[in-house]
Amino acid sequence: MTTAILIPARYASTRFPGKMMAKLNGVPLVEHVYNRCAGTGLDTYVLTDSQEVYNYIGGGKCIMTQEAENGTERCMQVIDEKLQYDRYINVQGDMPDITSKIILAVEDELHRSDVATAYTRMDFNLRNDPNSVKMIHNRGRASDLGSYVLV
Repeated sequence: MTTAILIPARYASTRFPGKMMAKLNGVPLVEHVYNRCAGTGLDTYVLTDSQEVYNYIGGGKCIMTQEAENGTERCMQVIDEKLQYDRYINVQGDMPDITSKIILAVEDELHRSDVATAYTRMDFNLRNDPNSVKMIHNRGRASDLGSYVLV
């Protein structure tokens, strides 16, 4: 079974336009994330609708997509259409602190589960911050809430 890492990288962010190319220690954010993901040894692709990001990352590692509402939608534009893998790991383009250990733990869980996600406990003060991504879980058992599966 094969696994690919997909990094949705929206250039035209509403809160921070150009974020993917913003420099962190002199290197664009998207390059930090790509290098962390590629360091796992898994096939890694940046998905973007930005010609600037595409040109920077390079054709074999980057796939142009249409505009998308979110990263998951951007990933769905390439799954089966342009890429054929058994499993996909979606790593957010603004996660320069992602580690190989976290990514490989998610991949390992995907051998047993259809859906897996990594998370950490959130500081109480961030719970009402609209800029903080939240996840609701019930101690490892998935719950079906209409069209959302929460782990």
